Amino acid sequence: MRRRLLAAILVSLIACISGVACRATSIEPVQFVSARARLGPLTARRAAETHQPAAPDITVDGYLIKPDGAGPFPAIVLLHGCNGLSPSFRRAPASSPWIERLVGWGYAVLAFDSVAARTITPECGRDVDFFRVADAFGALAFLNHRRDIISRRVSILGFSSGGIAALNAVEQRDHEPFELPSDLSFNAAVAFSPVCLSEGVMSAPALVLVGELDDWSPVARCRFMVADSEGKGAPITLVVYPGAAHAFGDGALRPLRRKFGHLSAYNRAAAEDATAQVKAFLAKTK
Repeated sequence: MRRRLLAAILVSLIACISGVACRATSIEPVQFVSARARLGPLTARRAAETHQPAAPDITVDGYLIKPDGAGPFPAIVLLHGCNGLSPSFRRAPASSPWIERLVGWGYAVLAFDSVAARTITPECGRDVDFFRVADAFGALAFLNHRRDIISRRVSILGFSSGGIAALNAVEQRDHEPFELPSDLSFNAAVAFSPVCLSEGVMSAPALVLVGELDDWSPVARCRFMVADSEGKGAPITLVVYPGAAHAFGDGALRPLRRKFGHLSAYNRAAAEDATAQVKAFLAKTK
């Protein structure tokens, strides 16, 4: 991890000299513990009676990229899609387009790879794993103790399966699934191209951005989620882009093609509008 990070910092410095990404002046290697699942009363009692050892903690490696200055900064927990962090991101975190945007807007960004933390093979044909949400809350708990972060202003932003996890992280629950302080919560959530599996009753404002042609993240589900949440919980803003498919913000996906059996393509108009939507939404939820 340390060697990869040093290489990433070197590449980012070269990019900065070239005028590509100079706003992120701090790329810090970090580690945090994924949130531990809370055992139900019966399971906890049986574990105690049989002297079962507690499951080992999962340590997650990540990058904390911050703007210039001492802070404290509002922060974004960034959740990748089903493939994990891309090789290009690992080579130069600060020059990643969304990192550059968010840092340029004044946010610190914590990015990490949930797949690599568990040495599992990425699988893009299934619903989001519970561990994605556990990692998000572990990241939130980590940021909550840092003096350079404004703890009450930590939002979450996810892409595809990461978008599902982002919505799940701000969904209201009748029970707490993790061993965390009761007052630990995200300020807002942004979900790009998620499958809208949530019941839609949110504890924090949410922004959902989907393409109308997206056959992986059906728009109908998101519309139903928003309609079903009417008058309940925090507001959900749904933005649907006509003519846009899955991963419409990924400039590498040209032209329209099938990825894992689903339509995916870059759409410049949708990507530019989504950037403006995210910037305005985050500023509004301060």
